[in-house]
Amino acid sequence: MKTLLITPPIAKIRVAFHQSPSLPLGLAYIAAVLDQSHNVKILDNYLENLDKEELKKRIHLVKPEIVGITSDSFSFSYAGEIANAVKEVDKNIITVMGGPHANVFPDAPLKHDSIDISVYGEGELTVIELWNKIEKGGSLKDVKGIGYKNNDKIVINPPRELIKNLDELPFPARHLFPMDRYERREKQYLDNIEPIDWMNTSRGCVFNCTFCDTREIFGIYRFRSPENIVDECELLVNKYGIKGVYFREALFTLNKKRVLGICSELKERGLDIVWACDSRIDTIDKEM
Repeated sequence: MKTLLITPPIAKIRVAFHQSPSLPLGLAYIAAVLDQSHNVKILDNYLENLDKEELKKRIHLVKPEIVGITSDSFSFSYAGEIANAVKEVDKNIITVMGGPHANVFPDAPLKHDSIDISVYGEGELTVIELWNKIEKGGSLKDVKGIGYKNNDKIVINPPRELIKNLDELPFPARHLFPMDRYERREKQYLDNIEPIDWMNTSRGCVFNCTFCDTREIFGIYRFRSPENIVDECELLVNKYGIKGVYFREALFTLNKKRVLGICSELKERGLDIVWACDSRIDTIDKEM
């Protein structure tokens, strides 16, 4: 099915914390699984910042059957405006919303007249099943991890099980994004290293800190293998010419054996890159 995936523009409340646009990794993972069976286009409106009329022109050019919109809580109202624009172009286009806001409040998007379906939890397996159901005209009642409307009544289906083996996921579909337009720098940790890219190598957490939503949204801790991680690093070096990687996740160093395995794999393959990560100091020792 012809699909357009859209990110909202930056919310005004976030301007004070504005960072230069970078690849939206979550959406890139969704694009990667859909790209295997469907015709997928991307409109990163965080990068483009199109007004409503320009947005409608772009939607009209693509002529999608489904539009997927990602949104956090800050940009939720902007995501709703995008959904309105979609329906003004063609009311028959199916609108699906996912992202952090829908993860926590799966019913919230469905209170918006222009949003047909919400996706919550890990979206990769959910969107594969959802898109196939829509394409074949099947019922949505058995699709886990979604909410939808049934005769104006909001229905929230049971959650989908967490993905156990993250190595089975394809790498983010960077080839669908305008990589040359992103400012591929990380000023806090990798200053003067350019270009760099972002990667996620795990999901979830074993801790339950009050200031963090990682465990609430992503559940129990799961991680990718060193070989799979360095395969992606190698791709980034060879195809996108990166000089550094920021492992952008909550707890990179939890599994010591895995971290040492990543270091060994990088050395064995001769990948001359600088990298940075986020973690907890009590998960790091002298050997690491």
